[in-house]
Amino acid sequence: MRFIDWLSVTQEHPEGGLPVVGKEMITKYDLQTGQILRDSPNSKPLEGSYSTYLLVRCDGSKVSVEGNPSRWQRPDNLFGLQTFDDCIQVYNLVLKDLGLPPEL
Repeated sequence: MRFIDWLSVTQEHPEGGLPVVGKEMITKYDLQTGQILRDSPNSKPLEGSYSTYLLVRCDGSKVSVEGNPSRWQRPDNLFGLQTFDDCIQVYNLVLKDLGLPPEL
């Protein structure tokens, strides 16, 4: 029996307009020209049950989620989730709570 212990998912929303989610905003700029290349948030850690966490980030158009969905908010996390679809369901609940669109 296999379990999914870590899953990283990213999805682009070219229309944009999504809320920015992260812990801190990072500005990258060219040292030679001084030109600002981009502003982007780093991942926001969300703590769940039994010291597990997920990392979520959205820059307004690109949404990323990573972590161990098998342990997220489950008191019986000894046995993990076995399918990709079950993991995406967990991530979609987290994204919905943050006002972000679902993955896949």
